[in-house]
Amino acid sequence: MDVASGTQRVKVSLAPTQRTLLLTLYARVVDAQQPAPIVNDTRAAQVLNQVEHDPADLRCSEAQQAVLLLRARQLDEWTTEFLESHPEATILHLACGLDSRCLRLKWGPKVRWIDVDFPDVVDLRTKVYENPDGDYQLVSADVTGDEWLNQIPTDRPTAVVFEGLTPYMEEATGKALIHRLAEHFKTGQLIFDTVGPISLSLQSLIKPVKMAGAKFTWGVDDAEALAKMHPRLKLRDCLRPPEMKGFNNVTRQTRAFFLTCRCLPWFRNLGLCLRYDF
Repeated sequence: MDVASGTQRVKVSLAPTQRTLLLTLYARVVDAQQPAPIVNDTRAAQVLNQVEHDPADLRCSEAQQAVLLLRARQLDEWTTEFLESHPEATILHLACGLDSRCLRLKWGPKVRWIDVDFPDVVDLRTKVYENPDGDYQLVSADVTGDEWLNQIPTDRPTAVVFEGLTPYMEEATGKALIHRLAEHFKTGQLIFDTVGPISLSLQSLIKPVKMAGAKFTWGVDDAEALAKMHPRLKLRDCLRPPEMKGFNNVTRQTRAFFLTCRCLPWFRNLGLCLRYDF
């Protein structure tokens, strides 16, 4: 029970991978309390307070938290750029979790926004979020399947955004999804993040992921190679944490850590934000 309000919190019954959505939500709660937030998700605290959770299970290192926030901010920036360039567009947000992107970004009356996630996540989301105004749809589906994608219109330029999804996919499954997305839509962008192979070796150090029972299974070390998944894909951006929006808002110690990682071959692709045109 939420002691402050006396209301019953929503029970979270999710599979291990889906349960990591609480980690990203908690990171945005902490971020919004900072004097210079990176994402500034002002809804995060209210949403987290509605669901059962143990803060001790969600705390991670400062650098790990910074990665979560920087990738969210960068994907927000690229999505906003796409919306500004395409006032009549579709935003397809895969593995939306409890992310407020459809609420915190501005999108016009000619934009269609579609959030997609597993049925159990969608059920939880409907209990803690109200749908935004406008042409919005929340789809309950496993993004690795085919049927749901066949129902998504292709009549507008489309930005497909997915955050924190690829690390938990098998490599073949992830590459197949990228191919299907590029094949399905006529024109648009893929906007997403990845972790490097070194992250698979170090994942035991990420306590909240370990506590959730989730596991990284795919590390990407070559962004150009992913473009070969479809002949229409062209790599537009490949950013490491020091190049992402909001980097100056992290602490000096964390900035030094990421700048050092960028200089080390094994660690330079610890985490990437990628943007592809098609």
